[in-house]
This record gives sequence, structure tokens and C-alpha cells, in this order.
Amino acid sequence: MVDNGVAGKYNSARSGLCAGLISMLLMSMWTGMAMALDRGTVAPEFSLPVLVNASDAQRAQAEQESVHFAVLNLSDYRGRVVYLDFWDSSCLPCRESLPMLSRLREEFARDDVEIVAVNTDSNPNDALSFLAEHPVSYPVVSDPAATTVEAYGSTALPSAYFIARDGTIHGKHQGFKASDIARIRSQLTALSDSDTYHDTYEENRGYK
Repeated sequence: MVDNGVAGKYNSARSGLCAGLISMLLMSMWTGMAMALDRGTVAPEFSLPVLVNASDAQRAQAEQESVHFAVLNLSDYRGRVVYLDFWDSSCLPCRESLPMLSRLREEFARDDVEIVAVNTDSNPNDALSFLAEHPVSYPVVSDPAATTVEAYGSTALPSAYFIARDGTIHGKHQGFKASDIARIRSQLTALSDSDTYHDTYEENRGYK
């Protein structure tokens, strides 16, 4: 079963989901420009509404502010290794990657490594329908205007970034095929084990 974060309220307000999420995006904050991000670049900040798997703190904040949707800030994960994955429900490699990334996520302690997925479907209901059929164990946020993917300079989906504990970009993975999981696992493990955030930058390219 998908944990919909504050989405206990989604069932009674599903018809207004898309409008609500887009309204939340008007308050979205990010830094950086639409350009390639090199090793050592600070990952652009963002604040986006959570589709599924909001944390307890995010749900509590939403209740305190009396808003329908929990909000995820990238800066909330400073101190943890983050695999930031951009996807949409019509992308075939994305459909393959999400279940595999969910299983990979379970191999790491949540307070050490987190996967955060940014969905770029123009209609968030499409993402929710996909996630209902293919639940994942990590938080998924909605960016229907694709402003965050533009801030990161990604030109294809799926695209993902390895973000070190200090919030800097360590590497990029573009495209996805099943055999890529071993490489992703290896880099996440290396980042998790390392006290140095700028060891080796390696851009991995899979199938587009």
C-alpha cells in the first residue's frame, strides 16, 4: 500500500489534486540556473509538494500550517547522501527504474542514504496512478511545471544526481537499464562510507 503522506486528504479532494499541487509550486524555491552541474556544485534547493511517503516531520508541518500537502525541502536532507531522481510516468526506463530503486533504498539506513524522486508529469494524478500500482519506499514529490529539472539542467528522463552529505553534486546518472543498479549501489555506498565529498566525479550514461 502506498503511504500518501498527508494524502489521507487526497481521497476526498482528488479532483482538486492537480490544482492544489500547482498552487503549492508557486511557493517553490530553488537556486541555480538551467545549466550542467559539475562535481562540487551545490545542488539547487527546492521545496515541492509530496505525492507519497512524506516523513513524520513533513506531515506534522503540513498539519501545523493547515495545508493539504506536505512539502519536501532538499535542505532537509543535508547530512545524508541523496540520490535525486527525475522521472515521469510515460518514460519507459523510468517505469523500470522505480521498483528497482525502491528495493535498493531498503539496503541503506534511512538516516544515512535517501532516494528522492521528482515527478514531472503535468498532471500529478498520472503519477499517483502509477505509484498506486507500483509503490515505492522513498519520497516522491511533484513538479508539473518541470522547474526543478530545468534548474538541474537535465535534458532527458530519467536523470539522477548523487548528492553528498554537504549538499554538493558528486555525480550524475542519465538513462536507466537494469544493470545500472549495481553501479548506483556502488556509488551510494562509496558516498556513504566516505568522509571526503569530492573524491571522483563520474557521469554514468545508460539508455535514454
